[in-house]
Amino acid sequence: MGICHNNIGNIHLKSFRFSEAIDSYEQAVSIIDEERAQVLKKQPNTRKISNKEIYLNESYRKYTKIWANRLFQLAEAKLEKIFHESIIEKSKKHVKDLDDVIELYNTSKSTFSMLGGMSFSKTITISIKTSFAYLIQEEIEKAEEMIVEAESFFKILEKRGFENLDVPESVLMQKLLVQKGLLAKKKGRYREAVEFFTLSLENCQLYDPRTKKQYDISSDIPKKIKEKINKEFKRIKRDFRSFRA
Repeated sequence: MGICHNNIGNIHLKSFRFSEAIDSYEQAVSIIDEERAQVLKKQPNTRKISNKEIYLNESYRKYTKIWANRLFQLAEAKLEKIFHESIIEKSKKHVKDLDDVIELYNTSKSTFSMLGGMSFSKTITISIKTSFAYLIQEEIEKAEEMIVEAESFFKILEKRGFENLDVPESVLMQKLLVQKGLLAKKKGRYREAVEFFTLSLENCQLYDPRTKKQYDISSDIPKKIKEKINKEFKRIKRDFRSFRA
């Protein structure tokens, strides 16, 4: 049943039915959580079992990995819903829910790290998405910290020759460049933002359609930012002439 709910959630998310996707993912998380609990109930009750011993149980490890992955999917759905409402519909009524999204991402990441089953590409993806969540919250410093973390893992992958990736290198690079561009734009560094957006569009042979859709990155964004730069430059030039007069 959990797999069914999870797959239904995937279908809803791809169709931008965010509330339905969240409901399905939450049911999938609840089911796998119950399966984890059932494994613990089967353990002998003669003494208290340490966390280390619990994770030696293969069934519990397997269910916990599935649980962590479903938390990640739930966080994705919630983030996309908030993004759609805050950016597309110009509403900020659900921005407060970002704390829940960030907690889901962090729980997923820490669980994978503890189990030793988290790939660098998944770490990079979660760090970038967490950065994006902080950016919507306007927590710029925290958003930057997450990007620094993502870049550090990307460098490790680069040294290893990008071997055994579960996500194409170009997709990871695009996500990273887009988020760096959004950060630069938020800080008013428009020329720097143009460079990152342009690189994300020109230098990535493969791309993630959801990244382009979610972050609203299209070929005219650098042009729009350049227009804003030129407009600001003309204003400064006009003010300077007035000052000299």
